[in-house]
Amino acid sequence: GDSIGAEFDTLASSLGMSSAHFIALPDAADHVINHLLPASPRFVQSGGFTGREWKIRQERDAGASMRRVFEWSVRTARDSAILFARSSHHPWFNLELPRLNSPGRYRVVLRGQALQSTNRPIAVALLISGLSSDQDPELRRILAIRDVPPGGVTDVKFEVDVPIVSPLWKTRTLMLVPWTLSEQPHPSALEAEALIGGRPGFDGPALEIASVRLEGPLGATPDPAYLRLFGDLRLESDRMRIRREGGRPLTDRELRALTSEDWARDPLRLRAASPAEEVTRFVSRALPVVIRRTPTQAELMEFQDLVMGVVGRGGDLHEAVRAGLQAMLCSAGFLLHAGPPGTLDREALANRLSFCFWGRPPDPGLRERASRSDWPLNPGLGVEVGRLLGDPKAAEFAEAFGGRWLGLNRLNETLPDRAYGEFDDDLLWSMPRETVGFFREVLENDHSVRTLVASDWGWLNGRLARHYSVPNVHGMEFGKVNWPAGSRRGGVITHASILKLTANGTTTSPVLRGKWILDRILGQPPTPPPPGTPAIEPDIRGASTVREQLDLHRKDPSCNRCHRLLDPPGFALENFDVIGGWRDWYRVLAPGGQVRSARLPHYPHLAVNRGREVETRFVADTGEVFDGPDALRSHLLRREREIAEALAGRFITYATGAPPQFADREEIRKAVARALAQGGGLRTLLKCVVETPMFLER
Repeated sequence: GDSIGAEFDTLASSLGMSSAHFIALPDAADHVINHLLPASPRFVQSGGFTGREWKIRQERDAGASMRRVFEWSVRTARDSAILFARSSHHPWFNLELPRLNSPGRYRVVLRGQALQSTNRPIAVALLISGLSSDQDPELRRILAIRDVPPGGVTDVKFEVDVPIVSPLWKTRTLMLVPWTLSEQPHPSALEAEALIGGRPGFDGPALEIASVRLEGPLGATPDPAYLRLFGDLRLESDRMRIRREGGRPLTDRELRALTSEDWARDPLRLRAASPAEEVTRFVSRALPVVIRRTPTQAELMEFQDLVMGVVGRGGDLHEAVRAGLQAMLCSAGFLLHAGPPGTLDREALANRLSFCFWGRPPDPGLRERASRSDWPLNPGLGVEVGRLLGDPKAAEFAEAFGGRWLGLNRLNETLPDRAYGEFDDDLLWSMPRETVGFFREVLENDHSVRTLVASDWGWLNGRLARHYSVPNVHGMEFGKVNWPAGSRRGGVITHASILKLTANGTTTSPVLRGKWILDRILGQPPTPPPPGTPAIEPDIRGASTVREQLDLHRKDPSCNRCHRLLDPPGFALENFDVIGGWRDWYRVLAPGGQVRSARLPHYPHLAVNRGREVETRFVADTGEVFDGPDALRSHLLRREREIAEALAGRFITYATGAPPQFADREEIRKAVARALAQGGGLRTLLKCVVETPMFLER
């Protein structure tokens, strides 16, 4: 994969291409071409099953031992199945969908309702089958989670994109999992009283599944990308061509009756009466699309000669077009954003805008505007930025920039110690989505950059609300929630994701959290420690506090130079444990001495070993007192300009592939000043930065 510099995988100086990359390029291009020019027609799949049909099939396939489990834990009512449990041990509890026959966007509709759930929803996950947490530690197999509400049968819709090529999808399919139902014990516990739903008078939550339907690929046929590249060139087999020339095309029913062996013998191919004429049309149409700019006459002739050379050697139009398209996809014009230094031309600027905010080439609207001689003065870059950020495709920007800026790509580098028994897949899945969703909400509504460090609302689902001790929030879907009175949360600095990635999985360190605040929020990374500086070893027995260890560390003048900056904000977050839960005392992992057991306030069913009280008060050299997250937020709010300048510099690095230089500082200051004068909104800040020479020049 690409190297990552300055947190972003767009930094030009960190990207390279090895011989292995070059060798793999033609194969990668072929995968794309096979998607555009399939050997057999792609039909929209449409099918499904009722809950009763699913249960009958599962019982038949599960065998005798599992039938007993199903008798108690899955029941039927009319055509519905009623599930009382989920299980990691029993794949038969999951609703497997028909295997997908082609890439694209698919819609899954679950018709059902939550039962006996005290008016709370039951979450259902759509995920890739057959992958465990060990194979997929980042939980990318979970494509979406939706809440099934109580109060009557309703349709719950999922829409997911199936990639062209992904090792996750090989031999896999989609399945629905009743994510928040109680877990069924292991098959060895087959006594009736041990089975969920089999207990007399069992009144726990249940999920009614009336039906499940799958449809896709969705979207226009033929694919818009096909039309842009190939225009009205026909893709048909010899059989289809002969039937068409005989006066009647094959019907969909006749086409569906053909087997994969039939298509292997007689595949779809591009057809044209005059291949030489079509070569010229194809190259002049496709090359600008692939290289994202108007080609020179020399470039057009180079690719026309290549494609015509295939025809001249006896190849047909289909082979020639494939060879030409493969060459285009392996060319520098496609692989690189390159050009002469200086002010970007209109096409290059359109590309930079679109790849920055959407992660893809410009759409027809942006291409049309970029073709005007007076653009970007009319309608103006600010208007175009607003349009791009107002589109659903801007979700790519929230994750690619917002997530990388805050360091979420490092979230899974450590796993919490087993003593943190409250940590589970639900919490891990929710952590990055809280932060990315929060960033997107700030961006969409142009909230002040101050909101990023201090907000009176959060972006929560039921799992995080429980972790944060926020009442009356249920389900796994996210939404905007006002913090209750007395809450210590607010801004990204108190997100569980940030607090987890700034800990080591076993203990917290004010040094790591202080460094994160200085670097990511204020844009003032501390200098690296002197060579040979020993690390602070965590005391998991609680014999000494981190404050006592750091007090010794700071006695070295060379260490104190940085720790006087690192430690104040770091100690202000010391009330948060390694997974972002609030604590008033340390959790001791290796008990010894006078350690006693205690219950966690937000997880009363868990007993842990209680150590010393947490100490957060820290007096900085300036005399400023840091005592908890509220004091840290107040400190950061007084540094709004520095936060905005740091964010602007990170944005320029992400958008242009090059970090701002010393000479760019004045441009950043001017852009931030204009944004703050207009209210300091995040979207306003990005618009102001886009209008600077740093963005407009290469």
